[in-house]
Amino acid sequence: KLPNLHLEQWLPQIDIFAQKKLLGFVTHSGTNSITEATYFGIPLVSIEHIRLLNNSITTPI
Repeated sequence: KLPNLHLEQWLPQIDIFAQKKLLGFVTHSGTNSITEATYFGIPLVSIEHIRLLNNSITTPI
């Protein structure tokens, strides 16, 4: 076990983004995740899982 690694089935993403200690967010580039992270000013590492029709992965770059 690692002291700073927690495995959960679900976490409230908005509450996590509101934390000042968050340094970045690795995302599959879903529209909601990008919108929420951008709102809170969280840096993104975008990993394209499936090319979305609206090409959202290029939006925050």
